[in-house]
Amino acid sequence: MCKATLTAFCWRTGKIEFGTSVPEGAMAIMTGPASEITDEITSKSRLAYDGKTLLVPGIPEAPSAEHAKAALDRFVEWVHKCRERREARQCKR
Repeated sequence: MCKATLTAFCWRTGKIEFGTSVPEGAMAIMTGPASEITDEITSKSRLAYDGKTLLVPGIPEAPSAEHAKAALDRFVEWVHKCRERREARQCKR
């Protein structure tokens, strides 16, 4: 059975969304099996004041596009490192 593939992406506002592709103007975070992607992203993102919207930490308060890109790069690196560590632990079992 094939697992559904999902892509996490965000906008300049920091808002994270999920879909089958990255829309024009959005920035990719990661792609993979749907359940893994949603777990990885929701556990590491922060919530907006509405208590529902997921945000990339550092992007909403970034004063420029360059700062926002740096915040996204840090978040993507962190998410990927955590995923690699989790996968390494599963391989050792």
